[in-house]
Amino acid sequence: MSRRTPPRILLTSQWIQQPVNKANIEKGGESGKVKEQKRFFQLVKDENSDTADLYIFGDICAWAYTPAGEQSGFTLVNQLEQLEAKNINVHINSYGGDVSEGLAIYNTLKNHKANITTICDGFACSAASIVFMAGDKIEIGRASFRERV
Repeated sequence: MSRRTPPRILLTSQWIQQPVNKANIEKGGESGKVKEQKRFFQLVKDENSDTADLYIFGDICAWAYTPAGEQSGFTLVNQLEQLEAKNINVHINSYGGDVSEGLAIYNTLKNHKANITTICDGFACSAASIVFMAGDKIEIGRASFRERV
């Protein structure tokens, strides 16, 4: 007798045990089971400050969550290249993701004219550990974890 497992669909970084109607996901429906999908990064800069904060809290991915492609690693690289700042603080809490995107983010940070400080706020695994090593200054909390590269 074979056991059949329920189908799984990957949404953001969480598995859902039942199939979900894709049309309802885009509309935010499906009885509240599906939340709005968000990008894995957020870049914040106050116009009155020379410091920007980049938060990588999620899986680093090469594909976009939206059809416009505005939330992929490619977009993050483009935003970093256009960023005018003297200092960039990169906060990381990620299990990793697409290694080629991690390398692109690493190289973009290393080539940026700003002073880069990388801060491990939780996990920096796999591709995120590559990004973590891009800092001119590297900080990790006692309760944080970085995978060796």
